[in-house]
Amino acid sequence: YGLMPWIVTVLLRAVGKPFQVTRKQLVLFSFFTCLLFYVGTVFCFFVTLPFGINFLLGFGSEELKPVISVGRFVNFVTVFILAFGIIFQLPILMVFAAKIGVVTRSFFARHRKYAMLLIAIVAALLTPTPDVVNMLLMGGPLYLLYEAGIVILRVMRIP
Repeated sequence: YGLMPWIVTVLLRAVGKPFQVTRKQLVLFSFFTCLLFYVGTVFCFFVTLPFGINFLLGFGSEELKPVISVGRFVNFVTVFILAFGIIFQLPILMVFAAKIGVVTRSFFARHRKYAMLLIAIVAALLTPTPDVVNMLLMGGPLYLLYEAGIVILRVMRIP
């Protein structure tokens, strides 16, 4: 978690060499990549994770008590938080894909309905509970990040 800025800088330097990325662009990409990662992890920890844990523990009753090992709980929380941090990188991936010419801003704008479907599928697969609330807690911000990526591409004047 604390090494994220270093990891991002190393990755962006390696990826940026063939694309002639300036130092200013590298610093901006590193900053926003780390910012989105940390926002995703904080959102997960304080918003989504409490709902998911309460839902899962709600299956208990007087006769049936949930028994959770510390190791499995820590593993679950770590993987879930890391998944949110990675998922929140969507605008960065969109900018990168448009910058190298793989897709265009209009492609993202035209394919919103497919993006919404894909986001719903990813949210359903990554949330630990079968309820709609947790799926929306992941899918909602992810769709907003998708729209933010389109706006960022427009502001950066990337076609």
